[in-house]
This record gives sequence, C-alpha cells and structure tokens, in this order.
Amino acid sequence: MCITRQARIPLGKDSFPLSRRFAYTAIAAGLGGNFALADDVALVTNELVTSSYLACADTVDLGIELHSDHVTVIVRDDRPHGSPTSVNETREQLLDAVTMSRASFVDRSGTVAVARIACSSRATKKLTCGDRPYLAPPPRVRIAGGGWALRPARIA
Repeated sequence: MCITRQARIPLGKDSFPLSRRFAYTAIAAGLGGNFALADDVALVTNELVTSSYLACADTVDLGIELHSDHVTVIVRDDRPHGSPTSVNETREQLLDAVTMSRASFVDRSGTVAVARIACSSRATKKLTCGDRPYLAPPPRVRIAGGGWALRPARIA
C-alpha cells in the first residue's frame, strides 16, 4: 500500500464529523485533491462508524489504506459481543452502492468492518511511495478433477 493513516476515535456526538474529516483529509491530501474519491471514502467511513455507535461501542480504531487501485477503510470497535453487525437495510444498500467489497467479522479484540472503494490507477500514478504494490495476477489453486480456480481473496 502507498499510504496508511490510523486514528483512535472515542464514540460520541463529535466522532462523526471527526471520522469523516480524518478520512477525507487522508485521501484528498494523499491524492492531491481527488475530492470525489475523498467524498466516497468519508461517506463509507461515516456509515461504518455509525454502525459501531449504534451497536453500543465506546471507541473505534479507524484505518485508511490507499492502494494503487482501491482504498480500504477498516473500522475496529469494542462493541459488546453479540451486538448486531448490521442494523439498517438502507445503510447496507448505501454501502453496497459505493464499495467494491466489504465484510465484517469478530475477533478477540472486537468487531472489524472492512470496506474497499475502487479508485482509478491514473489517480494514484503520481504517488511517491517506496512500496507501490506490484499488480500480480490473482493466485490460483488446483481443483479436484483437474483445472485451476481463482483463490478467493481474504479481507484482513
């Protein structure tokens, strides 16, 4: 990845504008003013943080990763185990419309929501990053009976 930004945000009435501003600034500054992509990332970030808030979490760890062809938003919260990961069908439809993929899961430290937003590689071409990813073909696995299949991508 080319750019990574992280923040811990306590949840409350000020957390929503703070999380949007954090996400927007990370992308707009990193890409020299790609405001449309920054708007999408801020929107997705806000929806994921809102979901954490509605599930009674106290704090979120927010991560924004800018890759050569997508942005990954990661929201890790401390909601009580057993709290719902999805609380609003409209919110789910909005996230599906803006993101290329998303997932949520629970691990030992809390609930993690991950969303990926597509961006043009033309927009990231001018990034100066020493670890620009090599765009290798997707990994394949041999399937029973012969032949090959694409290995499903793991979101982590």
